[in-house]
This record gives sequence, structure tokens and C-alpha cells, in this order.
Amino acid sequence: MSYVRTGLGASGSQLVSGAGASLLSAAPLTGPAAPFVAVAGSIAEFLGAMGIGSGCGQTCVVSSNYANQAELLLKQNLGTYQALSAPRCIQAQSAAEQNFTTVWGDLEQQCSNPNLGDAGYRCIADRARGGKFDWFVRYYDPIAQDTAVTDCAAASASGAVAAASAASGLPAWALLAVAAGLLILAVR
Repeated sequence: MSYVRTGLGASGSQLVSGAGASLLSAAPLTGPAAPFVAVAGSIAEFLGAMGIGSGCGQTCVVSSNYANQAELLLKQNLGTYQALSAPRCIQAQSAAEQNFTTVWGDLEQQCSNPNLGDAGYRCIADRARGGKFDWFVRYYDPIAQDTAVTDCAAASASGAVAAASAASGLPAWALLAVAAGLLILAVR
């Protein structure tokens, strides 16, 4: 795991980059959302490299260069999501949607700098819903409108009950009744 100094001298962009490195390190431990936690780590490292959080303002990044680099992250996010076999976990879908939202929100922040003038306006408008390069149609809708999703946490619980039933020789309803009884006793 990457260590980032948080005392005097550590810039906001170093902290953002450090958060990205931490996300990348933790990704394998996050279950169905692991690929998207890794993408989120890449996004955070990118934002740190672009000077986000450093206090240097939006003029640190030229709008078109920023948009091109941000789009690469959105392509990676969509590709990672689509590479999952269907049905995909709803948790993975939510994580991929959040990654899009993070990149989109930062694009809006970067390109809304008044000093960028019309170029900043076009940076957002061209990529907004209905725009010339509509990122929502390209990178968000294929994730958000995916109907081949399931709640993997519920599926895991169901699978665990089936495995316990097979191992014990007891019917699943009996195991669930015992678990419910234990839960009631624990709550009291």
C-alpha cells in the first residue's frame, strides 16, 4: 500500500493519488465490485496526476486533453463491466455507474472554469446527454440499462443454504427455521 504524507507539504493531489493507490491495493478484497474498485483507483490516480486537489485550479488542465484522458477511463470502466459474465452482480453495476458519475462530475468541474470560455462549455455540452459525443449513451446507458443483473449477495446466501443443506442432509427449510430461531434468541 502506498503511503502519502499528510502533514505540511503534502498536496491535495498527492492525497488523491494516494487514495487511488490504496483503492488499487484493496480491490482484490472487495468481492463482486473488485474490478470497479480497481477502475476507481485508476480514476483517483488520474485525478491526482491532473492536479485535482492541489489548489492550482482548473487552468491546470486544458479541457480537450482532460476529456480525452477521462474518456479512456470511461472506456476501461465499460469494458470491465461488459467483460463480466451475465448475469452481472447488481453491486458491480452500481460500482460501474459510480465510476462514470465520478469521471463525469470531475469533467464538469474541470471544464466549467470561466477562463476556459467557449472551449469549456463545449467540453461539457459535446459530451452531455444529446451532445455530439454523448458519453451517457456510450458509457453510462449500457451499464445502467443492463437487465442481466442479479443481487449476488442474495445469491451467495441462497447458495450457502443449499450447500449447508446438502452437507447436513437436512432440508433447506429446516436449516432456515433453525437460523431464524437463533436470530430471534440473539436479538432478545
